[in-house]
Parts: sequence; structure tokens; C-alpha cells
Amino acid sequence: MLDQQPSISADGVLATINGRPPASAAALASWAAFVFGGDYPRGEAIALTEDRRQIALVLTAAAMRRPWRWTFVNGAMADGWSVRHAYIRAGRWRIGGVAYDPGSGRWYTFDQAELTVVAAHGRG
Repeated sequence: MLDQQPSISADGVLATINGRPPASAAALASWAAFVFGGDYPRGEAIALTEDRRQIALVLTAAAMRRPWRWTFVNGAMADGWSVRHAYIRAGRWRIGGVAYDPGSGRWYTFDQAELTVVAAHGRG
């Protein structure tokens, strides 16, 4: 999110800028600068991808050599430029795209987006 442009997509749909500010300090736990529209069915894998061409405009070539790390509020993690993840509970969740900085040897959150998981099938 260094350039404040979304580069993260879910099931092929690019996130948009989140126009809804967090309602409280507690809401910051699931709030993110970007959001996916519609609802995602509980228990169905969501394909998550980062636009590598866009990211390469703001990260160093050395940082681009290592695949993304994805973090999920439910505690799961996955590595890769594209991953799949399913939520077993309905709710509003934040997904983090984490990049590796070879200079410091540390991972840092580059991108975050919210999505809504619902109990019913079908996207709304």
C-alpha cells in the first residue's frame, strides 16, 4: 500500500479503497484501507492474488525475489503470489499481504483488505 493503490484481488476482483472509516478503536482489528465488495461464502476457498507488475513499481528487485506471505485474522498464513483460503466462520475479516525486506531480513505488511464472509451461498 505504499502507493495507496490497491493491488490485491479476490477471485479476480480488485479491491477498492475503503470509504468506511473504523467505527471505534476496537473496529481497527478488522479494518483495512482496501475492501472487497460483495460477500464470500463460508467454507469456500477464495483465490487471492497480488498484481506483481504494480508491486514491482514500488518494491526493490531484491524484495520481489521472495514470494508474498499472506496473513489471515483467523491465524492462518500462506506463502505465494497467489493463494487460496477459506473461512469457516461468517464475519468481516482482514487479509494481509506481507512482503520480505532482504535489507533488514524482516517481513512487513504491504497490503491489507477487508472481506465479508457469509453463511449463505452466493455472492451479493
